[in-house]
Amino acid sequence: ADSLFLEKDDSLIVLKLSFNNEYESFTQQTEDYFFDIRPNVAWMSKLSVSYRFISAAVSYKIPFIPGNEDNDKKGTTKKLNFSFRFSSGRWTQDLHLGKVKGFYLHNTEEVIQDWDPDDPYFQLPGLTVYRGGGSTTFQLNRNYSFKAISTQTQRQLKSCGSPMFTALYDFYRIDNEGPPGTDRYQRSDNFEGLLSAGYYYTFVLKSHWYAGMGAMA
Repeated sequence: ADSLFLEKDDSLIVLKLSFNNEYESFTQQTEDYFFDIRPNVAWMSKLSVSYRFISAAVSYKIPFIPGNEDNDKKGTTKKLNFSFRFSSGRWTQDLHLGKVKGFYLHNTEEVIQDWDPDDPYFQLPGLTVYRGGGSTTFQLNRNYSFKAISTQTQRQLKSCGSPMFTALYDFYRIDNEGPPGTDRYQRSDNFEGLLSAGYYYTFVLKSHWYAGMGAMA
């Protein structure tokens, strides 16, 4: 990489706290009904730490955040995720591992006749999803810094962009326990893989100010 475009900061430790409303959901279409199954999570908190070429993060549900408190209406969801990122040259490796337990039927009114909106949604407290996987990304341009945008452990000194190529892979295990007192149990294992390509660009406005944009397909 050209030193006119990039500047390393090996002494900087970056701590970040962020919030997002990303969640896993399931949909199923049968002859008679459409099922929209979601976890009771309005907001997730993410705490991350980055140093040089490595980053680690933990995401969790904080019960007292507005929108995360309606357990009587939608049931209790427990969600915890861990993620790691390693960067070396033009390669970026992401790994993640997570568990979500407790879902509800978001469109209960379409499935259960005479359901009253004041009543609780139909709940699936025994439905648990385990997820593990990651992504591997390669960038063509050595002078572009993905770390400057993602972890802020490197500085982009001049405006620059790069084509990006990513392989994504995820393994899901879905366990569904029946109501208490029954021996009903279902399990399914699923694997998903995807190849994508895109372009990222960082605009350097001043020596300490820059903005990034990108698109993947």
